[in-house]
Amino acid sequence: ANRINSLRDPSKKMSKSDVNPAATIFFTDSASEIRSKIAKAVTDSNPEITYEPEARPGVSNLLTIWSCASGLPLEELVSQCDGSQSLKTQTAEAVVALVEKYQERF
Repeated sequence: ANRINSLRDPSKKMSKSDVNPAATIFFTDSASEIRSKIAKAVTDSNPEITYEPEARPGVSNLLTIWSCASGLPLEELVSQCDGSQSLKTQTAEAVVALVEKYQERF
């Protein structure tokens, strides 16, 4: 099982008690809050998207979040991205879709 890490410090796990509210996605967040948090997530300057948790923790964390939210395998998601902006946009949309499903139920 993959661990979901902080959006602001991908070396730490995502936690509801994080002092930085931008580091964590909550099921009560609005779609615009989720998009904003993911848009500001830490990545790196390499334009290529690869899943390398040790070398590229920020990019790998976003891929993990996207995979968990969409149910799609990491390898498929890597091939769908053409840069960190694309990764952030597609991750945000998958998370928004997942969270909205739960918000409709409750």
